[in-house]
Amino acid sequence: MKKIATLRNIQEIDKLKQLGISSILIGEHSFSSSLDQLFDINQIVDIIKYSHDVNIEVIVGLNRLYYDEDLQGLKQLIIKLNELKVDFIEYSDPCVFVICKQLGCIDKLIYNPDALMCNDLDIQTYLDLNINSVVISKEITFDEIKYITSKIKDNLQLHVFGNIRMSYTKRKLLSNYLSYIDKQVDIKNRYDITLIESTRDGIMPIIEDDYSTSIYSDFVVCAIKEIKEIKKMNIQSIRFDGIFINKEIYYDVIDMFNKVLDEQIDEIKAYEMLCDKYKELNINDGYLYIKTNLVK
Repeated sequence: MKKIATLRNIQEIDKLKQLGISSILIGEHSFSSSLDQLFDINQIVDIIKYSHDVNIEVIVGLNRLYYDEDLQGLKQLIIKLNELKVDFIEYSDPCVFVICKQLGCIDKLIYNPDALMCNDLDIQTYLDLNINSVVISKEITFDEIKYITSKIKDNLQLHVFGNIRMSYTKRKLLSNYLSYIDKQVDIKNRYDITLIESTRDGIMPIIEDDYSTSIYSDFVVCAIKEIKEIKKMNIQSIRFDGIFINKEIYYDVIDMFNKVLDEQIDEIKAYEMLCDKYKELNINDGYLYIKTNLVK
């Protein structure tokens, strides 16, 4: 079972390698959205080269929704990524699949539409397109995950740690609100802005970039109690998302997962330790034991 982690800068690669990370997920400035960090193409060149030197795979997340005017630039980027020998391309918009099919590289694709992959028939339909893998929805229960993995024997990825993106829209929610209240604030690509809805108490991170707005959960899901059972499932890779999280905390969490997998610490104790140590993260089970229609 491989481990995937997000990357904030190239200097972190050695540390992630020490923690047993086999793949890193990065974004590109113009064609990615709401990842831990977005890089320009020159930085991506350096990241791919260094990662390959230390035997780490690189996933570039092309996770925006695209307009017609974006497609030529998107195709040129994918051509460039292929020239750089990127290992995988993560996508949600079907146009990425179409372009990659034209270029003969659909075997590099990871389909991750956030909340849509909720049943085995949908997942198998995408795997039948001969893409590399599919990311199971973060918003289904553990029983539902177990059922899916009993039906599909490989090429599945699962989010085990991090905030959940709850909403994605092309509307500029923050800019529109600030315009409405006649305020001038620099809000683009900031990771320190939060909101509280009138019907909820939780503090939710929100990011607006040049193309979209994303709202994240007020909690950090942590599936460390379930990780030994997950290891026995047909899961190709588990995913750690470090967006909004202090990197030292992020490293500590990955290390704790490793210790549970290596039988160095009990999984229940590890979960309790993380919850107690990092109260500010509001760590919990997410939707593993409660259906989203009851709480979302």
